[in-house]
Amino acid sequence: MKPSALLVACTLLAGCGGTLVSTTRTSSSAAPDDLFACVQNQLKTMGYNRTQYDALERWYVAQKADPDTRVPSGLYRGTKNVLDTKVRPDASGATVLEITAKSFDEYTNARGTDAQERPVTERAKLDAQILQQACAK
Repeated sequence: MKPSALLVACTLLAGCGGTLVSTTRTSSSAAPDDLFACVQNQLKTMGYNRTQYDALERWYVAQKADPDTRVPSGLYRGTKNVLDTKVRPDASGATVLEITAKSFDEYTNARGTDAQERPVTERAKLDAQILQQACAK
């Protein structure tokens, strides 16, 4: 059975788009609570605002406007970079820091504001690297 031309075209287009998220994982010798506190403080220092968190699960999500990204649309409001972090101990006794970087374009429409996920920006990837280097020593 031959694959259809539509399936091949969709596969090729999906491969050309770029990734929507960028995830990094790093181990650290720091205690989980200390690493979680570092993540919170460093994100604040970097200008990110907390949007969600769970202290028991050591999960922290923060966002920041990306002034470098532009979209040619009269409805475009801006791009937000989001860093979703999780801190957890692993089986070996080390602490794992997982950072997922995402980006969203915001548009104005008749209902208000609409956020559309876009390929992760270079700024978001760089911020994730900075956070990783600052906290997971």
